[in-house]
Amino acid sequence: MYIKNCELLINRMKKNINELSYISSMCTTMYEKMFYDNLIHQELYKMYVIKNYVTNMKKAASADRQTEDKTFTLEELSKFNGKNGNPAYIAVNGIVYDVTFEAAWAAGKHFGLEAGNDVSKEYKECHEGQDVLSKLQKVGVLQK
Repeated sequence: MYIKNCELLINRMKKNINELSYISSMCTTMYEKMFYDNLIHQELYKMYVIKNYVTNMKKAASADRQTEDKTFTLEELSKFNGKNGNPAYIAVNGIVYDVTFEAAWAAGKHFGLEAGNDVSKEYKECHEGQDVLSKLQKVGVLQK
């Protein structure tokens, strides 16, 4: 539903850009034209950001559908490192979790750890007894 709302917003932004372009073409002074051209550039940038967000959300949703209850080898897990638009997954105690949209795992990194790895030992050393994993989406299991 959220992606659909973003797509509707993008369509509305396209209409705004067309309207602003028309207004800009009717301006009589250089300053008016610069003002409206600046508004157009702002709308284009916001639209670009939202389009990238929607694209990444669709990729993540697609990856989630493909990997639910999937068995990962360490080699397969390493591809989900959060780099180059890939989702970020980690394994803890044999379960693979999606940390793609977790702020603590920004850019696939968390206090020197990198996504795409089994971080069971590090998790135990740092978070044992804490309820951190229940907030993450399970996407599969790690092959033993």
